[in-house]
Amino acid sequence: MSTIKVLNVDKGSDTEYTFQEVYSLPTYKKAVALSGQILAFADPSTQTELRNWKDDTHAILRIPAGNISPRHVSIKSLIRSYS
Repeated sequence: MSTIKVLNVDKGSDTEYTFQEVYSLPTYKKAVALSGQILAFADPSTQTELRNWKDDTHAILRIPAGNISPRHVSIKSLIRSYS
């Protein structure tokens, strides 16, 4: 298991930056996109999850068993429709 972390970058001075963790999620899935508050992460063979990391709501998109389709939906379009 790994952990997906959303970090905020704070500028301390002209040459100094610090990272502050604002959200953390233990998961077996891989992060694939971040747009604003929406984080997309996936297990490529079965499902993709869209999660609003600020209010912790989510939607899970599953590929039906045995349904291998040549159609692909872009993660960006999914994020726009979920936002």
